Amino acid sequence: MVPVLFTSFDRAFVDLLSQGPTFAAGPNIGVRPMHPFGISAGGVRIYDTVTGLWTDAGGGFGAQRWMEHSAVRNVLFVCNAKKQIMAFDTSRPDHHLALLGLAPSAIECDASSTFRDIHIVDFRQGDKFYTVFIDTADQRNHLIFFETTDLNAWRRLSEVHANWEFSSQGLGQVKVTEDGEKLLITWHCSTIYCGPSSRPDGSLPGERLYVLSLTQGLEKGYAPPVLGAVELPMSPGSIVRDVACNKQNLCLVSMSWDGVAVVDLGEGPNKLKIIAQHSASFTGWQTNAQSENTKLPSDMAYIRMVAGAQKVVPSRKREGRFYMERWSFDAMAWYYEGKPLSESLRYDSIWAIDVLGYVRPGGDSQMPPIFDPAVSGVLLMPSVDWSATLASVTGQQDGFEKLVARGLQAALGIDSSRLLVVSSSPAVKGATVEFTILDGAGASPETLFNALWRQLDTKFSGIHTGPLSKYVEGASLQRLGAPPPAARGRGSQRPDMQESLRGRQHEDAESSLLGPVMFVLFLVLAVASLYYFIRMRRALQKVQGENTRLRQDMQLVASAGSPGSQVGLATGYVVGRPGSPNGDPSSEKTPLPSAMDSGAVFTVVGNPINSGGAAATGVAAGMAMAGRSKLDQPERPTPSWPAQASVPQSQAPELPNPSSQDSEDQPARPSVVIAATGNRDDPDPAGHIA
Repeated sequence: MVPVLFTSFDRAFVDLLSQGPTFAAGPNIGVRPMHPFGISAGGVRIYDTVTGLWTDAGGGFGAQRWMEHSAVRNVLFVCNAKKQIMAFDTSRPDHHLALLGLAPSAIECDASSTFRDIHIVDFRQGDKFYTVFIDTADQRNHLIFFETTDLNAWRRLSEVHANWEFSSQGLGQVKVTEDGEKLLITWHCSTIYCGPSSRPDGSLPGERLYVLSLTQGLEKGYAPPVLGAVELPMSPGSIVRDVACNKQNLCLVSMSWDGVAVVDLGEGPNKLKIIAQHSASFTGWQTNAQSENTKLPSDMAYIRMVAGAQKVVPSRKREGRFYMERWSFDAMAWYYEGKPLSESLRYDSIWAIDVLGYVRPGGDSQMPPIFDPAVSGVLLMPSVDWSATLASVTGQQDGFEKLVARGLQAALGIDSSRLLVVSSSPAVKGATVEFTILDGAGASPETLFNALWRQLDTKFSGIHTGPLSKYVEGASLQRLGAPPPAARGRGSQRPDMQESLRGRQHEDAESSLLGPVMFVLFLVLAVASLYYFIRMRRALQKVQGENTRLRQDMQLVASAGSPGSQVGLATGYVVGRPGSPNGDPSSEKTPLPSAMDSGAVFTVVGNPINSGGAAATGVAAGMAMAGRSKLDQPERPTPSWPAQASVPQSQAPELPNPSSQDSEDQPARPSVVIAATGNRDDPDPAGHIA
């Protein structure tokens, strides 16, 4: 609100008073207002468009330098006369303002001295709210990021030092996209005041639109990295007056004299590309005599800042619709009639601009952009003495960042249009510098990032011999954000570095969780290793025991064919030549039948039988069956061998029958003897010899 003082004196009286006494106005001059008005403590009045009534909303903040309402919540931010930011609740049904909180006392606000009419940006991500304060005091272009979910406790996160076009002034509009994921930055110093020297790519300072990511580590305290810089079609003297984006991530850029352009920020091959532009309706000025476009002399190029496309507002109802304010310049009145510049400007029209017929390529297929994505990193410099370094360079912090930018650019062989230093800060030991490598002519950002990583590990490389030689001793490089799939595993890549590595010095830095997490992982790894060792040891012991048993069995098998041996194999059967009964191991071997004298060899294959009773007597008469082997062999199941085996008559030995009773009724004995497995200590009453 601008106070107005009316007087009823004539001009001569006012001139007389101006030579001596001065006028004073305000609540302390001792004059009360006329009835029915009262003394106001300062604040705002709210007009209800439904009821048509005015309400004194209060506020009590006195004079204000600027007021801006949040686009994502019912909060009014006010910069009062004390240069302090106040946040008020505007959701009350009685329209009275309630104070929600104050910004930190270290933040001093003021009105902008340029065309920038945005001083604070409020956006939302999930259930959290963030606020960006545009700090241009003391000849600087800084953006300070806070988490303001609780407006009574602003939590400082990070800073962006936007000195890429001009170091000390000229910062333009700062806007956030509808989804709260990207931040757009323009410049108002024009190509004249930002610097007349062109870049290697031919562009002039002030002709770029910068796009920052708000989703890569902001909540962790990292400065938002730059996604890209859009080159705009501009002529000398024009400025990017304003920019606004709709829900489809199409952004209309107003470039004063040079008209408008539409930039696509959505995913796809046209990301960060100009998809439409129009300038014919804005170039030139109007004269009093006739409406015509006239060429502007170069010494009047600054007129382009105040002519043509100006403020932009996206439509909330119609897709692709924008509303834009247009100014015109009356050159004849300014030049011939001597009118001041402010009176020669005509704020004459508001235009509706529609983006028609544009379909984003790729649709839902998420086609990649046709450029290489930017790569952002953090340079950790432990050898830097923060205070001493800032005192030794011109410009202090901004000067140090320019020094780092020049050193990195020289090491990689690129210019300032491709590598930007975004922020710097002191660390627990040394300093950290955040930077971004953009796409451009030459190697890709990914290739350059990996080349810089290798240079840091290589003595006498470009970074160790260039302008940063005395600052990069022991330095390391970290990636900010996840690498593309093709680049995973190259370089030191940590998408979620902890705050302890950065060493942020502001009062509300998050505590580090890296130590506890590493301890838990080490403990889990130790327990798993011990369990694995125990299992492997048991398995080894089992294998060694099995090998010992197999060696013993092989020795027994090898000795099974020796004369007079009886060996109990693991199968539970006895293989060998007959010997003495088990009951009397010390007795002499029973003489073999007469067939032995003729060279015949008798071998017993079968289960061992008991050594007592009639069965033992029968065997002793002709062929002695040994009992179970003295080796402690486990019992094995009886295999399903045939009960009888046919043997040629010429090979079958003729065994004598010890009993002469009913010898004619007993069948001939087969060469394979099947007997039930029994305990050698318990006599088998039946003998079970088939």
